[in-house]
Amino acid sequence: LPKNTQRLPNFDELEPVGTIYTSKLDIAPRQFDQGFPGISDRYEWFGIRYTTTVYIDIPGKYRFRLNSDDGSKLIIDGKTVIDNDGQHAPLEKRGEIVLEEGVHEFVIEYFQGPRYQIALQLFVTPPGGEEEIFALE
Repeated sequence: LPKNTQRLPNFDELEPVGTIYTSKLDIAPRQFDQGFPGISDRYEWFGIRYTTTVYIDIPGKYRFRLNSDDGSKLIIDGKTVIDNDGQHAPLEKRGEIVLEEGVHEFVIEYFQGPRYQIALQLFVTPPGGEEEIFALE
């Protein structure tokens, strides 16, 4: 991303330079020099778009918490559930959505601005459950 990027880019206008696979987003706030898992040559000015489909077997209201440094968004079935965009220190935002049983498309967009710190964590509280890191395991 261009130096001094302030907001999430339009990922549809960018050409990917690599692929990262993960089953969960649990990069707790830490110093930038520890690096971002899966990215070996950048500490600042990059963006990531994670996409997956999730089968929901318990319908109901799902609560999410997204913690990031810098900007991030959680989009489910094309609807922005959490907008935590902008250049900022580790910051969490919350959102909720009612999900029916079946397959749903999840997109998490993220960008890292200037060095200093990195963070990207997605938590979920399912209907009647306790909060935990959102994982596809």
